[in-house]
Amino acid sequence: MKLLLSAAALGLALGASSASALVVQDNGAYTLSYDETTSLGYLSSSFSSSDNTYGFSWNLNTGVQAISTGGSTVNAFSLPDFVLSANSGYVLGGNVSAFLGNLVFNQFGAGASTGATVSAVISVDGGPAMAFGGPLDQVTGAASGDFTTGYFSVETSQAFGNFSSLTVSDVTLTLSAEGGNFASIVGQQQNKLEVSFQATAVPEPETYAMLLSGLAALAWVARRRRRCD
Repeated sequence: MKLLLSAAALGLALGASSASALVVQDNGAYTLSYDETTSLGYLSSSFSSSDNTYGFSWNLNTGVQAISTGGSTVNAFSLPDFVLSANSGYVLGGNVSAFLGNLVFNQFGAGASTGATVSAVISVDGGPAMAFGGPLDQVTGAASGDFTTGYFSVETSQAFGNFSSLTVSDVTLTLSAEGGNFASIVGQQQNKLEVSFQATAVPEPETYAMLLSGLAALAWVARRRRRCD
């Protein structure tokens, strides 16, 4: 499913995390600055491919959970704020995609239920703040009598055109478990939050100048040949 993106300005101030919490990572085509003090901690991986797709991810852990034994539990977790910026000679663009999953849930007993939602605030090139968020998809893996198990996940993609920077803040994952005899959602190390995008090299002004000089030389040669003919 696609999460909802509202272009309405929220009047929220976006910015990097405090200096003591900020990790800055230069990945060649782009620089990533993120808050490492959340429950996800440090970045788990970064990657690139031959089609100019780049990305990075964090692993979840068992501390990201909501467990209830007949009552109601709602837990909210701050996920990493980050700023993505193009390095010199590159432009960012294409679809910015995000994946969050797969968080296992278990429900036992009549009325047991679980839920998961994610929300964030996004700004492109310092533009208006935009609210972004919605529920994760709940996929049932197995069900027998009053017992149900499965997982929550969501994958979404948004086209911003070419841009130089993307700021994502106030990222929050909210988990709920209630009713029945037992209900739970528990993150695992193999669960992840992953972001991917395009980063394309752009010619420097000197390259354009050389290209124009080359074209001018070819045009001069062509004119000389026509005169000789």
